[in-house]
Amino acid sequence: MVSIFEVNFLGPDGDIAALYVDGPSKDGVQLDALPYLRLRPSAFESEDWVFVENHEDDNGTGHFNEGWMPAWAIGDPIPSPPQVISSKAVTFGAVRNEIDVSGTIGIKIAAEYLIALFLIENQVDLSQDPAEDDYPVNNPIPDPDAKGPFCVTTAQWDAFLAVEGARLSWSGPFLKELALPQMRCAAWHTRQNWKAMGVSLGGSADDPYVARFLDLFLAHLIGAKAAAEVIKLERDGSGLSKFIKTIVRDSNSWSDTAPELVALFKNRASYLGPLKTTGGTVGGLTRISTFLDTCRDVLAPALAYARELVNLHLPGFAIEYSDRMAAAFGEADQEFGDWQQDGGWTEQTDPGFTRAKEYFEATDFPNGSIAIGADGELTHWCGAFVAACIKKAGGKPPAGAAAAANWRKWGDASLPAKDGSNVPQGAVVMTAGNQGTSRISHVNFFVEWAGDGVHYIGLGGNQSDAVTRAPFKIENIADIRVLAGKTTADVSGSDEDIMARTLYGEISTVATSEDQIKNVADVILNRFINGYRSDGSIAGTCLKHKQFSCWNPGTSARRRLEALPGSDQAGYDKALAFAQQYIAERLADPEAPQPLEGAHHYHNHDVNPDWVVPANMVVNDGLHKFYKDIA
Repeated sequence: MVSIFEVNFLGPDGDIAALYVDGPSKDGVQLDALPYLRLRPSAFESEDWVFVENHEDDNGTGHFNEGWMPAWAIGDPIPSPPQVISSKAVTFGAVRNEIDVSGTIGIKIAAEYLIALFLIENQVDLSQDPAEDDYPVNNPIPDPDAKGPFCVTTAQWDAFLAVEGARLSWSGPFLKELALPQMRCAAWHTRQNWKAMGVSLGGSADDPYVARFLDLFLAHLIGAKAAAEVIKLERDGSGLSKFIKTIVRDSNSWSDTAPELVALFKNRASYLGPLKTTGGTVGGLTRISTFLDTCRDVLAPALAYARELVNLHLPGFAIEYSDRMAAAFGEADQEFGDWQQDGGWTEQTDPGFTRAKEYFEATDFPNGSIAIGADGELTHWCGAFVAACIKKAGGKPPAGAAAAANWRKWGDASLPAKDGSNVPQGAVVMTAGNQGTSRISHVNFFVEWAGDGVHYIGLGGNQSDAVTRAPFKIENIADIRVLAGKTTADVSGSDEDIMARTLYGEISTVATSEDQIKNVADVILNRFINGYRSDGSIAGTCLKHKQFSCWNPGTSARRRLEALPGSDQAGYDKALAFAQQYIAERLADPEAPQPLEGAHHYHNHDVNPDWVVPANMVVNDGLHKFYKDIA
């Protein structure tokens, strides 16, 4: 990539090259030019003037002077060496975005998607061994303002910084050129696209739109408005022969010759094909069906490669699973066997009709009634089937378990990576896109991957009017929920030890008062006493997957806790003494009114998670805000 140029100091009329700060003229503040300069886009550029910044600091203060120079001052280009990023850095960066960022924003962008986006945009050879460490940034987009590992433009970067810049303390223009800041920006724009598509596709706060990786990729390529229109046509199964140009143009209210449309087709020609305008540009027009096939063909292998990188570099990102999942799957498999009797039961006649109704007894469906269709058949009983199997195995279904969408509330962890080695039998899978809707419309148990790279096998009810094992499209998976045991990293010790480490990691090093430490301890003990996301022990409550961020797998915070006391014997001893004393105090009278009104949740003072209900806040201690009655 060429971005730096030598300066011609002497002009054709004997003028000396200089940098003009106040505009494209020789009026105003004038600075000396350095030997090298970097071009920058500007709305004020003309044939005679260009906007630049000095490549090197001229006064040692870290300030990069910028302004306008006569066009004749541009000398020979100096090729910049390609930016190189390691596969480990890409993987760690993507996982950090998934773990850290999603907790404050609410919409989780899976690590595998961000890695896949990097692989695609930089044309990484997916036939190479994932263990090969270095990937050059090799972006083929013609627009010089969209160069970089994630094709982030200046406008996108500025929009991102306007919202996130202050929180991140990011301001330097050089950050836009770096891979991991660009990844953070790309993740932020992906969330904005997700929200915008949800509005167009009928989602709401109570029933949000469930985006496939494919949907996110479409929005990345053509914008949220056009992507939503393509998804609608795909969902309806009609209009797929329309030209993608028509959809992009009309959804944005552009003309055939709009500069934005021309630039988009130029930058994304490999997906959209050449743009044919009234001026007669050579080439044909790509239809929506072809565009979708191209996107799938590019995205699927990149996602598979991304999963390999996560497994290679962060095997601790996996979790161990509760035995209750296997038990629930066993109950489901026994039900499946019953439904195979006598040539196969169906929901229309007994004994299938009566058995299906019985599943609702495991739910809180209003008045115990069930939905009956116009022809007398049961409708929407997939959630009730999963609830019945889990309840028989000693588990607890979520509130509203009869509705498939409410299974998003169940379990301890979500599995974003749809990889056979990471998904156990009995995991609860929710799918979207069935029957012409983008919302979660079905729930079943995971059996296995079909082996064709396209489907998984799901065991569930209300599948062809019965309990069956049937294939479902992987790309329609909205979420995979699991019951977690402890994380794979081995942490031994008593309840007091684990709670002390948790307090050390969450609060002890920043607290200015004992009350601030006690408030976090109260959340842990409230959860333990109430059985909220607890395996029946204080240690297990602390170690629940992704509940207390200091224990998140693969993080430096967790490694620091596991190394305690290490170099901070005094800090560990202080936390341990507090944990021992306070556990004894609370458990001496577990029936006493609970501190913080029984709060189970808190967050750092300077973030705003999507789960927050302001009316439910009970304490703000200056470091954290604490909430009661959060599901």
